[in-house]
Amino acid sequence: MPASLRLGAVLLAFFVLAAGIYLSARLKRSALPALVTGGVPAAAITNGGGSVSGGKNKPQMKAFASLDDFKSYLDEGNCEAGGVFSEAQKSLPQTAADQAVGKPAANNNVKNQKKTAPEAVSAEDGRRYFSLGLPGNERGGDIVQTAGQSIYFSPENQFYLPPGSENLRPAGETKIIDAADPAQIAQTGAIPQDGSFLIIENTLAVFLNNSLSAFDVSDRRSPREIWRARVNEGSSIIGSKRAGSKLYLAVKSAIDPASPCPAKPLTIANSPLIIDCTSIYHPAETGFADSLFTVLEVDAPTGKVVQSLSFVGQTQNSAVVIADSAIYAAWQKNQDQVAFFTEFLKDKCKSLLPNYLLEKTDKLPHCGVSGSAKEFELRNLLANWFASLSSEEQQRIVAEILDRLEDYSRDRAGDFEQTGIAKIDIGSFKFIAQTEISGRLASSDFMSESAGSLRVLTVAGSGAAQKMAWFATGNIEPESSRKTLNNAYLFDRDLLLAGAAPNLDMPAGICAARFTGGGAYVSTCRDGDPVYNVGFAPGAVGLRGRLALAENPAYLYPFGEGQLLAISKNDRKIKIALFDVSLPAKPQSLSEYNVNDYWADLDANYRAFAVDLPNKLFFLPSARGGYVFSYNDGKIAPVKPAGELAASRAFFWGGNLYLAGDNGIEVFNAADFAKIKSVKF
Repeated sequence: MPASLRLGAVLLAFFVLAAGIYLSARLKRSALPALVTGGVPAAAITNGGGSVSGGKNKPQMKAFASLDDFKSYLDEGNCEAGGVFSEAQKSLPQTAADQAVGKPAANNNVKNQKKTAPEAVSAEDGRRYFSLGLPGNERGGDIVQTAGQSIYFSPENQFYLPPGSENLRPAGETKIIDAADPAQIAQTGAIPQDGSFLIIENTLAVFLNNSLSAFDVSDRRSPREIWRARVNEGSSIIGSKRAGSKLYLAVKSAIDPASPCPAKPLTIANSPLIIDCTSIYHPAETGFADSLFTVLEVDAPTGKVVQSLSFVGQTQNSAVVIADSAIYAAWQKNQDQVAFFTEFLKDKCKSLLPNYLLEKTDKLPHCGVSGSAKEFELRNLLANWFASLSSEEQQRIVAEILDRLEDYSRDRAGDFEQTGIAKIDIGSFKFIAQTEISGRLASSDFMSESAGSLRVLTVAGSGAAQKMAWFATGNIEPESSRKTLNNAYLFDRDLLLAGAAPNLDMPAGICAARFTGGGAYVSTCRDGDPVYNVGFAPGAVGLRGRLALAENPAYLYPFGEGQLLAISKNDRKIKIALFDVSLPAKPQSLSEYNVNDYWADLDANYRAFAVDLPNKLFFLPSARGGYVFSYNDGKIAPVKPAGELAASRAFFWGGNLYLAGDNGIEVFNAADFAKIKSVKF
């Protein structure tokens, strides 16, 4: 064959091969879906307000291989999380409650201050305002519960204890009341332990401080203790739940860096629970950890630990939620903060900083040193350059950097603060899914399961802005609520994203939430801010409406999805207001009533509030007894004062109203609220 023909054949073959590769690539690309509907892996959704990711949602938690592996993880996490900023931050007078509320930064420039920010109440107060009517099992037990025809009640104030002597108190009693016939109600027995408790079939588990005692109450007249447990030093019980004959516990323990494992979070019947190093899990990426979280399944009649699972996390911004169908673990993820700030300098500050400084800072994220060392070097580079400028020039450039940084951080807050979430199968105690979301989980109250779906609220931005401003100025200001973003997420049973709202239209960070069947009521805990209604429908997660209250703060109770009750102070009276919230975007006032009583007893004892939904009645506690109201046809109307004792708890049961207090129990006929009988202690 002539050389020219051979060359032509080679060129033709090469062309055919290239065309085949090109067409194959096009065919593969066209096979990818252009639109994904239904549940999608969280990594598929990103937006300007942050990101949600998680790969294929497969669990990525890893068990430590050895003690040395555990120590190495702690050391690396400390290096990444520590540094000059962390030490300086500790000197701030800001409290954890302030941070949860997002309390505005102090402004000493009175002349330029345009408006005084609304006064904030504490985060604990905020959660209290949303706690009306929550059943005991949602609070991890309570001091009163019913079982069969019996009432179990543990009076709160059985002893006077000087401040600081709580751990020296003797054991009190949990009363057992026979209420088969309300007209013959009487105490028939007692358990020699007081505290909050759960009833698991014929076992009553009582929690007091850091101890747990279990009693067999199959014979109500002669209960007997069957086992006792205590959490060890540095540990505390942070969650509990009952399910059939099983008791689920969540325990948080401080990690001893010198000897982190084996861990011994608690002891049951003089036998410590020992958790080996290789049974403790950690996120795949290195992160700061100072606490060990352990979830246990306990056989209630015997106290035997059936199975347990432990993972590491932070004391702040980590949580464990024991739900009906699963257990959820959440932790704050460490981000490369130096990379975030140097990227900002490169993108937004070329006109403000010299090229040599930008080149040096751009190399810092790639240096093979710890995060704290990078932070120190970055702050040092900027400080040295600022020192070469006049005072006026320093102030001008710093002000310009902070202005640009505020916009940059707000748009990318989700890239700076992220939370990891893992789902644990409640049957096998194995990690089955994992994802990550923008923002930080300020409280375990911000995560709730409903019908297998997980609803989550996070806050982001204020911490990012604080850290970035420190890089620029060397000064740490209290976190500012003006720079806080609030995010809402909905996940399906497989922890796949079903809906997200990455930036809820709210002026400050969320500090309190109350989940309902189809959404959540949330508050910023700033006096004067409205209550917000957030929806969690698949594909329609977001802000549904806001309710402005003339008196704020107020205790809130949702009557299903259609009505909301608000109770607040009004001068020296109590104002009760009923709203129609069936259309969340257009809440309507239905009825108001002023009670001539100075704040009843809600400030001191909001848990004595009780509701009878079928008969549309509610009980409002006062210093002695309380008031019964109806809300038929959307109108609040007084029914009758009821009770003489100071009620610690109140509940409607079997067509009657029961008030339980330190001095006894009173029973009232719900037909006319005449007293049937009382039991005195």
